[in-house]
Amino acid sequence: MKTYDYIVTLKKGKYSAAVNWISQLLVLLSLVFLVIQFNLLGGFSKEILVFGSLHFKTSLFIFIILSGWIYLIIQAQKKEEVNYRNLLFIASISWMIIPGLLWICFVYVIAGWLEKPVKLNPEFGFSENEIVLNDFPVKRYEWNEFNNIVLKDGLLTLDFTNNKIYQKEIESEYSSAEEKEFNDFCNTQLKTVIA
Repeated sequence: MKTYDYIVTLKKGKYSAAVNWISQLLVLLSLVFLVIQFNLLGGFSKEILVFGSLHFKTSLFIFIILSGWIYLIIQAQKKEEVNYRNLLFIASISWMIIPGLLWICFVYVIAGWLEKPVKLNPEFGFSENEIVLNDFPVKRYEWNEFNNIVLKDGLLTLDFTNNKIYQKEIESEYSSAEEKEFNDFCNTQLKTVIA
């Protein structure tokens, strides 16, 4: 694993709320189709008690997904961070039992796989060799792509050589001594590239 001299965590983007909303919509869609299938199979009939039957599997998935969703809603109301990843994977399996809709399973797997990395706080890793933005997708930069890099008053500013400027708020506060140390490190790396 690569180690960096400095890691600067940026404030969370606006994607987290949108990703949660989309994830809940996918869970709801899965529940709706499972309930439709449950009713087509005869609703609450004796067949529901036959272990391994399609009717039993459908009712089991409805219970698991609904329970998981209620749990995550309660966690969100407690202001805790919520990830729908596992619930999306369970919902993806449920699509396998709905005739003719197996392909939707893959959509849910991709959504579950992407949910966590999209919601992470982006981080910049600074080393002597490169600068890496750990976001989705990961971006790598060489020091010669920058004119200047400054950390000041809760803002990270990157001035690219192509006249593009990237400026974002950072997650945690740095003391003026820490800012100076970081800025000196960046200046040294930029001077090394120019020389």
